[in-house]
Amino acid sequence: MTPSSQKAGERPIGFTLYDAEKARIVSHMNLVIRPEDLTRDEPSRLSAHQTLGGAWADDFGEGLTSIEITGHTGWRGSKDRDGAAIFHALHEDIFKQWHKRRRERSDNGGDPDTIEMIFDDDLNGHSDVVVPRQFKLLRHKSRPLLKQYRISMVKLRDTADAAAELADPITDAIVNPYGRYAAASIGLKTNTAKQLALADGVNAALGDIQGISDAILTTSTGMLQAVLDVGSQAAGVFDAVTSPLLYTTLQVQKACRNAFWMLATPYGVTQNAVYTLMQMSSTFNEAYCTLLNGFNILRQFPDIEDIFGASNCSSTGGGRPLSPFQADNPFLTMFKSEKSPVSLDAGAVESLAALNQDVLSVQNYSVIPGHLAAIASGVRLT
Repeated sequence: MTPSSQKAGERPIGFTLYDAEKARIVSHMNLVIRPEDLTRDEPSRLSAHQTLGGAWADDFGEGLTSIEITGHTGWRGSKDRDGAAIFHALHEDIFKQWHKRRRERSDNGGDPDTIEMIFDDDLNGHSDVVVPRQFKLLRHKSRPLLKQYRISMVKLRDTADAAAELADPITDAIVNPYGRYAAASIGLKTNTAKQLALADGVNAALGDIQGISDAILTTSTGMLQAVLDVGSQAAGVFDAVTSPLLYTTLQVQKACRNAFWMLATPYGVTQNAVYTLMQMSSTFNEAYCTLLNGFNILRQFPDIEDIFGASNCSSTGGGRPLSPFQADNPFLTMFKSEKSPVSLDAGAVESLAALNQDVLSVQNYSVIPGHLAAIASGVRLT
């Protein structure tokens, strides 16, 4: 029997900062370099007693599980930032933000326990809501270029997946769009990266699909988060100014769904890669359906009957008076020109149109990675 894989890309270890009240992922980070030491202590709450007649125990169940990891973030780091920057992000975006957001939630009269830190250990099959007991920076002369950490945590409860805790029936999409969004967002951030690591043969057949997918994933998750931020402020309703953001995000998710579906079609892609690409397409489709069914666009039909005033001599025959806006354009006042929160360059517009057409009509699959790259670089949130 072939042993299960223990590669970091397939079974990552990382942290997620999650806002349960808003059903929103605040930040997420997988450790690029695995911890050098991981200790998980699962005690029992019991006392054993020895008597003349034998032994017996007072058993009160499981105790508090403590977890400690020790390691470093490397010197070279990842493709987009060095080891020192990764260490800084781990400390500031996860641990510092956990304390800060809990304090702010409490100061505003909310429940601080809705700010959760999740420790995901796919290597050993654990996903826990934890509280940080200690975050320690270690430096040593034998490794002067490395920032080392020692993190101690206490487990509060299990969570097989943050998304699994969300009530997520299909019929609940309009009532709770944020819950469905969080589920889709978690899938895009974790599942897609995991699937790409399994896609042997994809790069050989289709080029640097790993790098292109990383770029489009960053764009997609950024837009999803922007939609959630706007929607949470307006009870899920988008107006004339913000609806372009929702519409464009829908188009990006649909384009990515179609693109990865089509990338699984060409001859020469291995069966494992086909499965991976189809799984990624399904993940983007979940995000698309979440937006499509979870939010509403506000449609306003104001009464403009009196703006144009008299017509066909009616002002001289007892009809409507002359318009008070004869010298002005009232639409400039009624519909103020505000900057849309999203912008696209010509290349992104062309690529979105190309990938949102009927997938069966596409003949040249080699252009798909280029379209994804154009969308990733041409869509900008303002």
